[in-house]
Amino acid sequence: MTLLEVLRDHGVDQFVLSSRCATYSVPDKIPIDETLTQAPINPYGAFKLTVENRWRKCVLRRRP
Repeated sequence: MTLLEVLRDHGVDQFVLSSRCATYSVPDKIPIDETLTQAPINPYGAFKLTVENRWRKCVLRRRP
């Protein structure tokens, strides 16, 4: 993922992803919070979760 690598290499360590609720399945409660298990139910949500996970790995590799 070239974009994430460039951002990481330039010291960007925060990234805002909108529509994050798409990474969760049908919620048992509302409002949805980040303690719920991420289990996307459609390709859009799956893509968003993949980007989140890759970004997290890029950031963790950069930390000392």
